[in-house]
Amino acid sequence: MKRSIRRLNSNGLDAFRAHVNLKRTDPLDDVILNSDEFSEPLPGHDIEVAEYASRYDFGSALVSAFVSAPIHRVLDESFDDVWNWIAAVFYPQLTRRKVNRVEHYIVTRRGETSNLAYRHSARTAFELVRIHGEAARICLFQPMHRHGQLLESMAASRSIRTNRTLFAVASRLYLVDGRAKSGFGSKPVKAKARKPGDMTGRGSVRRLPMALRRLDLTYDVGSLTAEDATPLLPREFDRWTK
Repeated sequence: MKRSIRRLNSNGLDAFRAHVNLKRTDPLDDVILNSDEFSEPLPGHDIEVAEYASRYDFGSALVSAFVSAPIHRVLDESFDDVWNWIAAVFYPQLTRRKVNRVEHYIVTRRGETSNLAYRHSARTAFELVRIHGEAARICLFQPMHRHGQLLESMAASRSIRTNRTLFAVASRLYLVDGRAKSGFGSKPVKAKARKPGDMTGRGSVRRLPMALRRLDLTYDVGSLTAEDATPLLPREFDRWTK
């Protein structure tokens, strides 16, 4: 079902914040979502309201909704109340298991050193799919209610979440038919604690940013395709190419 997109005003935002703070998982009152007392229209944009199997599918729908809008405008602070309205519409799906921190549903900005906007369920799904397309599945394959540590670590840093080469290489290494390979996000064991032969976390997606940064000392990594960059990675990544 198509629904015209709106933006929450201050009354709507207060009502939504109270709903989240009370850890309620039921849908927000439709009056808040549709009444001019709590929200206002955003002409020319519609969203398909449906049950989405993953954050990637959700992000793809959002990209379609804002296909004609410049990305810098959609990610600007002035657009935050639109993202908050969208999160309110899909709130029951986003809280199917539990209610996370408020910044997962309401865009939260605290300055350059502690900007939590990357945690917003709708805004970040849109941003990653808009920038990386299919490769965004690497950290958006989870169900709607799951944020996950991998998404947290890959989205927190702007230099990582906007790195097209990193996402393309990660997609090539760790995805098969749209699903992640087992163990691809394992946390590496520190050298002092690692037993002989223990490969836990070696070549995992957690080590990929560092490997590409080292590679960038010799090559212009940003200009490389995934096919060109993958063979240049350290040997620990070989196990993921098979």
